[in-house]
Amino acid sequence: MKPFFSKHKDLIYGVILAFIAMFIWAVNPLIATEMSDNISPVEFAFFRWFIAFLFLFIFTFKKIKKEWSIIKRQWKLILALAFAVPVFDNLCFYTSGHTTSALNMALIGTAIPLFIVILNFVFLKKVITNLQSLGILIALFGVLYIITKGDLAVLTELQFNAGDIFILIATFAFSVYTFLQYKKDKDLSPDVFLAMIAGAGSLLLLPLFIIFEIIHPHILYFTAKEILTLIYVGTCVALIAYLCWNAAVEKLGALKTSILDYFSPLLVALMVFIFLEQPFSADQFIGGALIIFGCILININKKVD
Repeated sequence: MKPFFSKHKDLIYGVILAFIAMFIWAVNPLIATEMSDNISPVEFAFFRWFIAFLFLFIFTFKKIKKEWSIIKRQWKLILALAFAVPVFDNLCFYTSGHTTSALNMALIGTAIPLFIVILNFVFLKKVITNLQSLGILIALFGVLYIITKGDLAVLTELQFNAGDIFILIATFAFSVYTFLQYKKDKDLSPDVFLAMIAGAGSLLLLPLFIIFEIIHPHILYFTAKEILTLIYVGTCVALIAYLCWNAAVEKLGALKTSILDYFSPLLVALMVFIFLEQPFSADQFIGGALIIFGCILININKKVD
């Protein structure tokens, strides 16, 4: 058992870290839906990353000073990642929830591994094998089977609107964020790296936040529930989940980690079962089996990034 664990240590740790991140993110749609009338997309995005930055800065201040020379070398990457997630991904994600259906959001969100395959091919000249392509298609079919409740004919009735465009941008932005992790300097600590992304994202979002609060004053009237919600998304959804996700990408690579995101519908179903006491259905079991089988096919080839 020990030789197996030692040989596959990065794979095991990477999968565990990715699932911790996805478990936390699986709760996020429930929070976003519950608080959509109370907290605006701009407020959600800004406070999510500003709170994460405050916590990270307190615990990494000495490390930031020590690694400042590396941070200066990586400023372009940090700025690009700040634009990708805190700005484009978060703003578009929270905005899309007001004008599109959960079915459309789930469907479009499954494009993350496909976007990363394209980014790998265009920028790194990495070609995916036929077996891995088959695995992606099977896993995607499993996701579709879950979100359509086993009735794929529902897909022909989908109507796309502005919200779908926003979630598509958010999906692509998160794909870019995951893909660009390979450019991170190995000597830059993960917590310092995320602190700089959170800080840069907060600065980028600050002008929008100020303009919004001038037009729609709200911050002074936050309730205890709203404050606790923002603290949770800042510490758990942004800080803990992204530390785990970034570490998983470092151990597994962008494509393997993003492919694990196919398990998200199952995790969301689990959150619904826990919080709303809705049992698993047959289509969720069938779709889950297809997702697992697809992921096995994708990971057979050891050359996958």
